[in-house]
Amino acid sequence: MDLPLYLLFGSLTALLLASAFLLQLTSQAREAVDEQAEGLLEAVARAAFSLLPGEETRVDLPPSVGGCGYEFWAEENGLFLRVLDGIRRGRLYSLPLLERVEVENSSFRGAVYLRRTEAFLVLSSSPFPPPSHPFPSGGETFPPSFYSFAKEHPIPAAALVEAYSTTGRDPVGYVWESRRVLVFLGENLWLEVRGEESGERVGRVENAWVVEGVGEAEGRAEWEECPSVVEAVEGGWVLLPSRALSEFLGRAWESGGERVRPENLRVRAAAVRTGVGSFPSWRLDFTSGGRAFVVYWRMVRWWYAENSPGFLMQSEPPLEPV
Repeated sequence: MDLPLYLLFGSLTALLLASAFLLQLTSQAREAVDEQAEGLLEAVARAAFSLLPGEETRVDLPPSVGGCGYEFWAEENGLFLRVLDGIRRGRLYSLPLLERVEVENSSFRGAVYLRRTEAFLVLSSSPFPPPSHPFPSGGETFPPSFYSFAKEHPIPAAALVEAYSTTGRDPVGYVWESRRVLVFLGENLWLEVRGEESGERVGRVENAWVVEGVGEAEGRAEWEECPSVVEAVEGGWVLLPSRALSEFLGRAWESGGERVRPENLRVRAAAVRTGVGSFPSWRLDFTSGGRAFVVYWRMVRWWYAENSPGFLMQSEPPLEPV
């Protein structure tokens, strides 16, 4: 083979290698845009899910995704992102949300501001003004007495809600005796709500008192009065187990990259202790794909005029909304 053929062969080989390298770089660039665009939508969705009613948060928007310019917007039930230039120009990414979304100041540049109400999620491109009056859950101006009682006495509060959800009768009073709470339902009717310390860490829950059984009990001559559970339930401040389950099952979940489909679900009242306080809650035990899950879900809604944090949920293994 003479010199010109060697040169031709070498040039073709170099061209093929360069083309393969260019294709590889192009593929990696596309994947980087896809990963960052989808990651941004998921970050906004996770921030939205973490909010309790009345809470606000902010998610910073990067100047580009994978080096490409983009536009971000939200509609009634979803988040959207469109790439404006570069290798993914015109590509649309979307992420549905299982709740109603309202948008204020939709020119999103630099950040997304989120606020949750009881009925829907609000997204804005600018900070929200402070509320002129603290509307809480249920449409009332201030929470009922049971709200403060639950903050100060989470174990008796959990037992009282368990007793009400079991009997349908509004508790009148209670006696707290170590691992059990005796609930007075009036007319000489007493109920024993037995609980045990779980001793297991579930997410940020360090420990929990969990209801193990409910049964009739002998009365006591002396007992502590308690605020009305019925008033708190009817005002939307306390969630009964059916409502808590509806909130939890109303979302799609995954753990370790696998979709979670709860089976053999059991619901019990509990009082959890975290690094910031103690709260009455519902404990959900279930299995999915052969794995056992424990979820603590809120029992009492948070009033956003509060200076102290509320409680939404913790789980083990960790769950992520899809």
